Amino acid sequence: MRAVIIVDDHAILRSGLARMIKASIPDLFIGEAGDGEEALRLLETRSWNMVILDIGLPGPSGLEVLPSILKRCPALPVLVLTGFADDAVAVRVFEIGGMGCLSKGCSENDLITAVRKVLEGGRYLPTSLAEKLVINLRSQNIHKGVGASPEIKGRLFDVLVRLGKGDAVKAIASDMCLSVKTVSTYRKRILDRLHLKSNADIVRYCLMRGLS
Repeated sequence: MRAVIIVDDHAILRSGLARMIKASIPDLFIGEAGDGEEALRLLETRSWNMVILDIGLPGPSGLEVLPSILKRCPALPVLVLTGFADDAVAVRVFEIGGMGCLSKGCSENDLITAVRKVLEGGRYLPTSLAEKLVINLRSQNIHKGVGASPEIKGRLFDVLVRLGKGDAVKAIASDMCLSVKTVSTYRKRILDRLHLKSNADIVRYCLMRGLS
């Protein structure tokens, strides 16, 4: 059974999120933590598939807790919940290695869509925020002279872009008429050639180069 941690200092909100998620994805075990320290302790208790992390935690904020989570579990996808409308927060989330950013004022449908997307190995941003984020990063990179790596060409480049958009290996294989094993091999080559370690690194690489 897949397992998700919800990290929020409000017990009522945690319970509400858990009920909504379980109603749509019943085959989930959901753990709850009230702050960053409790979340880090919970990580040691079993294998987890995802963390839903509130940004406004007491003590260290979600943005401060996120690096600690990824240091312990580098491949663990994290969806960050924020009450801020500032797209700079989303930029920081992805720079650190988060796989999704969602407003706490979102609809239930958006929440479930985001959870499913991130659980499947993808990344999630609301469309409006995604557009702002890409424009922001591309503007920064024009000044930095950042572009795509010449080491990644052809099919590898196509797979890189799809992984950067947060698409799962199975979906990429189906759309490109390739086997899952072949796409997995391409993914490993991309990681090796770009000296990256995870899908989160690929997402961040593509965002920083305007490839998403």
